[in-house]
Amino acid sequence: MRLGAATGYRGSGGMANGPTGTALVETRVVRFENVGLRYGLGPEVLRDLTFRIEPHSFQFLTGPSGAGKTSLLRLMFLSLRPTRGLITQFGHDVASLSRDALATLRRRIGIVFQDFRLLDREALEAVRRLPERTRLYRGLTPWIGLRQCVIPYVAQERAAGRSQYGLGQRVAVFARGVFDFSSGPLYAGLLLGGLAVGLSTLYLLFILAWILMGEWTAPGWASAISVTLLLSSVSLAFSGIIGVYVARIYDEVRARPPYVSLRVRKHE
Repeated sequence: MRLGAATGYRGSGGMANGPTGTALVETRVVRFENVGLRYGLGPEVLRDLTFRIEPHSFQFLTGPSGAGKTSLLRLMFLSLRPTRGLITQFGHDVASLSRDALATLRRRIGIVFQDFRLLDREALEAVRRLPERTRLYRGLTPWIGLRQCVIPYVAQERAAGRSQYGLGQRVAVFARGVFDFSSGPLYAGLLLGGLAVGLSTLYLLFILAWILMGEWTAPGWASAISVTLLLSSVSLAFSGIIGVYVARIYDEVRARPPYVSLRVRKHE
């Protein structure tokens, strides 16, 4: 992965007086110092990144698929927090900012994704106000509930090269769309658990009737199968109940607003 710059004008860098004349604000737009990033307990996907982006400069980022370009961009537009190191944007230490301060700072960053959408100012501000850090914009833009339309077009064939947007990335986007906007998989566990308890109960009644009719069974078979079915179905049912609570906790932590207010009208 390679970060380059084509600069028409560079600022002098360093520190400058703030609006009040007392606070010091760094004039660099972005500064990375020994930044590292890993997902979960896996290896670092970004290691010891150190660079600075000056005002009025043009940057370009190149590299093969899997080099970490998307992860770096997500760090820059505050969708991820680094595992280690220092990131400052517009003179602010990103790690020390509150959620509200991050949302305010994020409004100064403009992003154009591959999934192109034309948003008016109201829709843009509604999406910006959402407190989430990991965002699937193709799901959030319909979620805010504003009117939308589709503009059909025919994509031309590629003039050169091959698309690197493979099956794995498509599956990942589909999974994010399901898990970010639906608690269905967790509630499915509760449904399957209840179904398992019902079927297990019916089968236990069948075993009891089989024994009462005097039919032959292997010694210990009825007790073994009864305990196995009962414990397994009850365990699955309680896993589904835990999943329902996890879904509610996830909704609270995600903190999506129950409704989006676009404007306030005052009646005199």
